[in-house]
Amino acid sequence: MATYGSLYTKSHVKRIADAMRAGKTFEDAFAIDAGFPDPELNALMRALASQPRTLEKFSTYVDRWITDAEKLLKQKSAAINGALMILVTVVIGAVLSSIFGIMNAVQSGM
Repeated sequence: MATYGSLYTKSHVKRIADAMRAGKTFEDAFAIDAGFPDPELNALMRALASQPRTLEKFSTYVDRWITDAEKLLKQKSAAINGALMILVTVVIGAVLSSIFGIMNAVQSGM
């Protein structure tokens, strides 16, 4: 995550890793950056940190979280694409209507 992430992500991951190297527990290290990467995710991490198999549970949650985010993004992009298609169709129709109106005015004036 720190290797390929943005500068924002790298700084937060580094802060969490440094805290863990300093001897803090995973839960305490995550509490340092309470808003990163997501408040909901952090609350879950704090709850899971004291449980066995934390990393497996975290992995399952992150996979589901990413899948849900991807579905939401696809739904929103489909809605935006549909709206843009309608807008483009209306603009093209208006342009064609104007062109035909101009052509009719030119022809009737001759």
